Amino acid sequence: MFELTNESPTATPALLQLWKSTFSGRRRELETNVLPQGVFLVINTRCPILKLQQCLLEEFDLIRGPGTCRIFRENWLKLVPNIIDIAGKQKISNKVAGILHHYRSLDSPDFETSSCAALELLPSLLPTRKLKDSCRFFFDCHEDSVNLAEAIRKPHRESPFILKHGSLFHIIADSKPYLYVSGESMEALLSLIATYYVFHQTYAKEVSTTLQFIQSEVIAADDPETKYANSLTLEALAFSLGIDEGGWSDVDGCSDAAGSYWEHGCVDVADPYGIRKFGISVAGG
Repeated sequence: MFELTNESPTATPALLQLWKSTFSGRRRELETNVLPQGVFLVINTRCPILKLQQCLLEEFDLIRGPGTCRIFRENWLKLVPNIIDIAGKQKISNKVAGILHHYRSLDSPDFETSSCAALELLPSLLPTRKLKDSCRFFFDCHEDSVNLAEAIRKPHRESPFILKHGSLFHIIADSKPYLYVSGESMEALLSLIATYYVFHQTYAKEVSTTLQFIQSEVIAADDPETKYANSLTLEALAFSLGIDEGGWSDVDGCSDAAGSYWEHGCVDVADPYGIRKFGISVAGG
């Protein structure tokens, strides 16, 4: 496979055939920790073709079933307006208010604007722990004038995340650029989640609740066999944030409201989404 990859920078038919024929063995080695941990270690020692976004997403489909990427996109399109709506219904914290104000002040707001806003909002609506910059472990935004290497370096992050650099999106893994994702934030999110699945990566503990929410509401939303009864659904998100017809009952509740949903026994903290069934682990779990 390495020889074929060196001969062509694109996925040739021969390379694709070899990649698919080695899928089962590769998954077995990853899931039993035979392969070294780390995105680039897997690429450099076992499967160089996974440096291509096309193959990353196709491998995600092989893991989760045909049509996974298509369903992911469809569900995210439906979910984004609801996340914005929920965020706007609360007596919002300064952080959430700042995010909403920033995106609403942009010229010609469209779905892409709302999608980026939703990505920034989720870690604040679903805090795993009280951490000022938790969003940066999931979706980190910088102006294009900021040095890319410096944006990656601080804060130190071991798990994959999205870096928005100006209007460009990068998937960062092992603390260095892995994929450049052209186009939209939705494709960046899909590539991020695919990276976690394909390389058997541990969810970043700083945003594990956000990633579990995406797993439940975007990946498994249409699958009754994998959408668990104790999943943190969008309706449960609204409930956990104290949103009812009267709005928020606690003005400063944003930092703790979602956590209270977990503390009251609504979710099995040891394995809240049954995620170990899918070969994903939560840091510290």
